[in-house]
Amino acid sequence: MKRSMRFVTMKAMRNQRGAAMPFVALTTVAILGMTALAVDSGMLFTARGEAQRAADAAALAGAGSLISAPANASRAHATAKLYGEQNLVRDELVQMTDEDITIDLAQGRVTAVVRREASRGNAVTTWFARVFGTTEVDVDARAVAEVQDAGRARCVKPFAVPDRFNDVNGNGEFDPEDSYEPHVHGYGSSWRNSGSPGSDGLGYYNDIGRAVALKEGGAGAHQPSWYYPWEMPQAGGPTSGAARYRWNIGNCNPNIISIGEQYQVETGNMQGPTRQGTEEAMALDGNALWDAFNNEVSGSGEGNNWEASDRIVIIPVFDPSREFNPGTQPIEFSNFIAVFIQSVTGNGNSQRVNGFILPAVGLGGGGSGTGPGIKVVRLIE
Repeated sequence: MKRSMRFVTMKAMRNQRGAAMPFVALTTVAILGMTALAVDSGMLFTARGEAQRAADAAALAGAGSLISAPANASRAHATAKLYGEQNLVRDELVQMTDEDITIDLAQGRVTAVVRREASRGNAVTTWFARVFGTTEVDVDARAVAEVQDAGRARCVKPFAVPDRFNDVNGNGEFDPEDSYEPHVHGYGSSWRNSGSPGSDGLGYYNDIGRAVALKEGGAGAHQPSWYYPWEMPQAGGPTSGAARYRWNIGNCNPNIISIGEQYQVETGNMQGPTRQGTEEAMALDGNALWDAFNNEVSGSGEGNNWEASDRIVIIPVFDPSREFNPGTQPIEFSNFIAVFIQSVTGNGNSQRVNGFILPAVGLGGGGSGTGPGIKVVRLIE
């Protein structure tokens, strides 16, 4: 009896071993499926990230070109395409069609889409999922970048000029009947685009390429071209007086200067330090010259990256209705302009720092009251 029961038990065990084989097979298939899903999901996640970076680069580059050429949609389109196609998605260069890039000049926006799709013959191929019939997957990414007015800037120079305004009688002085809103009338605003050609035969768009002269002014009333020296938060160099002021002109002070904050006006006229500091700044890129035909800088030591020239400086501007009295007093800025310094001429009250207005990139913090003279590019989607 015991022998019979042992025989039955062993036979049952052999039967159970046979029954386990289908279960093992099914489990193996499930594990392989999950492995394939995990590997391909990770690969596709990476591909999606690469596509998004390419779209971001295209949108930012295209919008960035609108800073210097805000009316040139074809340039923005070409720039976006160029930068987008320098990126790889799964070891293949991105390919963008004209329809992948949209330019909205009114909003200062560039939309870029990167597509790896079966309809284009470049879908992302899978590794393990093809065992289950999925050989390729579409991967898309979209980015929108926008040019915005900047409310803050670094490497600002320690002299300021009055902003432009609605000069009703055209006398160059701010009178009671005149009006000023930085975003509406200030340097860089569309209101400033007269559409009339300059001496080079080109029209100015938002003051880009327009000549500007910075001239010493005394206390009291001022002209639109006069400048006022002011005290910057110090970062390196001398700690006080004219030496500090001169250092801040000839070097980059990394402190952030913000619209709407108050700073102190220097008590002296600073004519000598202004000339000395400006000449030191010019010497940092001594061969650079203004190209009036193309509204850009030529001969710069920075080559094609001439926008990085040390002779392109950022200058804050203030409300033109502001009147100054002798002594130390606060000044508040409402806008920025970027200027290529061409030369320093004259002495005393005839001293002038001559330059040309250029677009420049600042920092964020803009708003409805921010002047449009300096821009920042941001991803908004």
